[in-house]
Amino acid sequence: FVPAGVVNLSLGGPGIGPFGQQAVEDALETGVIIVAAAGNSNSSAPHFPSDLPGVIKVGATDLLGNKAPYSNFGGNFIVAPGGNLAADANGDDIADGVISTVWNQVSDTPGYNLYQGTSMATPHVSGVISLMLSADADLTREQVMTILEETATVPPALAASPSGGRHLFFGVGIINAFQAVASAAGFSQTDPRIGIS
Repeated sequence: FVPAGVVNLSLGGPGIGPFGQQAVEDALETGVIIVAAAGNSNSSAPHFPSDLPGVIKVGATDLLGNKAPYSNFGGNFIVAPGGNLAADANGDDIADGVISTVWNQVSDTPGYNLYQGTSMATPHVSGVISLMLSADADLTREQVMTILEETATVPPALAASPSGGRHLFFGVGIINAFQAVASAAGFSQTDPRIGIS
């Protein structure tokens, strides 16, 4: 039995029971990294389990890197692409959703569909963290969060923030998979072997 290193929680709501909270706390104590969706109410109201201490809370951006109109905000650690089915920002005649696997119960076959939500953004972050851990399995949650913060793409709204801290909508910024994994693997951002300048 090998315990999970990263747990993706694309779920949540306005409250959490004692058993759910205890399960999260127990998992965190074993070193598991928990990544959870911020919620889709365009609100700063508490959302659980993403608002529990130690959980990496993920908000959503649209195709252009703006806050997705539904994404909760305030307290997000980081944001990632979550889609916006009401838009077609690149003009390809396809709604700007995130492609996800589905099971067609009528034909009993697998397929794909477009969705939107912080539940779509959260797996982007969980996946990147998994890749980071494949590059360095000894990374702690704190080290992972530091790398994510140091490599995040900073939107203009965050760059203009006078406090230099987390942005109300974007947290530390938009996840940058390439730079986060490269950093976890020990490459500097100016290393010619990975072409970052």
